[in-house]
Amino acid sequence: MAKKLHVAFNDGRWVASKSGSLQKRIAAGKADPISDRERAQLQELRETYIRTFGVDPDGATASKTA
Repeated sequence: MAKKLHVAFNDGRWVASKSGSLQKRIAAGKADPISDRERAQLQELRETYIRTFGVDPDGATASKTA
């Protein structure tokens, strides 16, 4: 059986994604979604990346003073 491919126009660009196994397990209640602690760690990593490279990890341009 072929995997479903989701395509959407997001922030001025086309984005394609496949439903990952983790997403499926979360939806089925067999895995926990990201915790508040993990979400805070991710935000800290994103901010560090933007300060270092001046670019959002997802591809959007950011100010170097962020």
